[in-house]
Amino acid sequence: MVIRTNDGRTSSLRLTFQQFKACDTRFEVSKPLIFLYWKTNDIWSVIIPGKNIYLQLQTFYYDDKYQKRWETGEIISQVYLDNVQHPPIVQDFAALEGAYERLLAHGVTINSHRRLERQLALLDRKIAKESDWKAEGHVTKLEHHPAGYPLNKDFQTFTFVVDRWIRGGDRSITEIPFHVGWCRNSEEVRSTEGTFIFWGKNKPPVENAEWEFVSLLKEEGRKSAEAFLSAHGGEIGKRSTADLDALLAEC
Repeated sequence: MVIRTNDGRTSSLRLTFQQFKACDTRFEVSKPLIFLYWKTNDIWSVIIPGKNIYLQLQTFYYDDKYQKRWETGEIISQVYLDNVQHPPIVQDFAALEGAYERLLAHGVTINSHRRLERQLALLDRKIAKESDWKAEGHVTKLEHHPAGYPLNKDFQTFTFVVDRWIRGGDRSITEIPFHVGWCRNSEEVRSTEGTFIFWGKNKPPVENAEWEFVSLLKEEGRKSAEAFLSAHGGEIGKRSTADLDALLAEC
């Protein structure tokens, strides 16, 4: 990537140089270089100001009237290298280094954005198989209802306002109230700023929602008990898995 300035304006372009490898130890990343051409697109000299050297890739000769041959390419490169030490040129290089840093930061942001896009696309395909609808909107009326030990969970309430139905859903519905219940997901809605995407399943007909919740608690309780017995069953009656003194100190 070549960054250049012209009349105070900075621009960049991508060029391929067959003479160099992708990582060349002769150059310093982010430090400006000067490429010298002679009528063609082939580089015949590279000025490296940071190291105060130049690389002569090609040259051309001039025979004076006394039949003396001058290696003109070397002379021009040396003069150019001497001139880049002047303060105005040094200031131009400082501007180029700043432009490179901004370009690099911009590239990092773009790459992160693209990775996030790929992750979201993968997540979308995975959730699409399990969901009946997908909608885009914003969140309002967020209220926190934290519960302490032993639940340690924020049973939040909020309203999802549908701005656009993307797939499925009831177009007549514009707001969906949510009340966070007991689930494995410990993440919380921390802010209502920005746009949200919700996936969901159509509400099934449930005759006794309270009994369904009790059944869920039983199922989750059995899983937790089995996991506890698998990890600590041999230690029951021998030692405590919790620091009771620390818990009592919190009361």
